[in-house]
Amino acid sequence: MKKVTLLVLVLALCMCFMAGCGDKKTDPAGTNSASGQDTPAALGGYIINVKGTDIAVEMEATNIKGMLGEPDKYFESDSCAFQGKDKVYTYGSVVINTYPSGEKDFVMSIELKDDLVETAEGICIGASKEDVIAAYGEPTETTDKAICYVKDYCKLSFMLENGKVSSITYTSTKHTPQ
Repeated sequence: MKKVTLLVLVLALCMCFMAGCGDKKTDPAGTNSASGQDTPAALGGYIINVKGTDIAVEMEATNIKGMLGEPDKYFESDSCAFQGKDKVYTYGSVVINTYPSGEKDFVMSIELKDDLVETAEGICIGASKEDVIAAYGEPTETTDKAICYVKDYCKLSFMLENGKVSSITYTSTKHTPQ
């Protein structure tokens, strides 16, 4: 129980840090839906499939309920980094955080909560550090507690505890410090 509480506190702190460091002047990637530039594949980065739908950071998420259906949990609050509301959608083992930009919402981060869901490369919570490196190659950043990969505007972070993945988060690097 202590580990779960600590993990929740660390993730909440990370989300507060991300919101406070946003760059209000930068337009999000992929705002041109007429040209298909807001698809996960066009945005690049790492993609996760949620309920049959590919999701990537910085993709337009204005109609996330239309894409994924009704969430198990939903939360919104006034954004301290952007004008509008930050929104959090929980779909089973996946939490999607969005931020507002103009009349649209965009995906800021995607968090995998347990081993019931895995990355496109087959990594889930409980995998070993070696499994992650075998699937993704040499990390962009590494510490005793984390392995991170950066691709386009996406930072994919694997938090480690006793050599095993304890948390997986996809985060936009466009509006947060790297």
